[in-house]
Amino acid sequence: MMYEVASAQGETSARQRMRWQVSTLRQRLDPQGAGVFMITSWKDRTLHVVDESRGRESSMPVPGQQELTLPGQHPATGTYARLGSSTVAGEGCTLWRTTDTDGRQTDACYTADGLLLQVVQNGQVRVRALSVSRAAQPDSVFAIPAGLKSEGPAHP
Repeated sequence: MMYEVASAQGETSARQRMRWQVSTLRQRLDPQGAGVFMITSWKDRTLHVVDESRGRESSMPVPGQQELTLPGQHPATGTYARLGSSTVAGEGCTLWRTTDTDGRQTDACYTADGLLLQVVQNGQVRVRALSVSRAAQPDSVFAIPAGLKSEGPAHP
């Protein structure tokens, strides 16, 4: 899937490719133009950040203590109110209203099989799918390239 993600200020946006392998519970994010990619293994609860241009990778525990909600399932916690339906990136989806972890009212649109297509906060689109593909993803997409130097994660 290709997403458009708004900046925290909402003035600019970036594109991000997201791939998911259900059988291994792995996700890969490729922010456009960033030169890095991230692989999350939900089974191992690890996040790898790979910077091939610098020949480096770092790994860390998945941030937060949230449990993974599998596609097509509602999270075990929180309240959700069904608002109706919509179409995003040519896909039908159900609109749900909830509150995010920072207490902000959030409207999210999910397909029947659990794909997130859009997130709206305070009337502004924060995340929007631009294209959707349900093609199976090979293991190679989620492999950490060999020969990279391992580093600890950067801290602000």
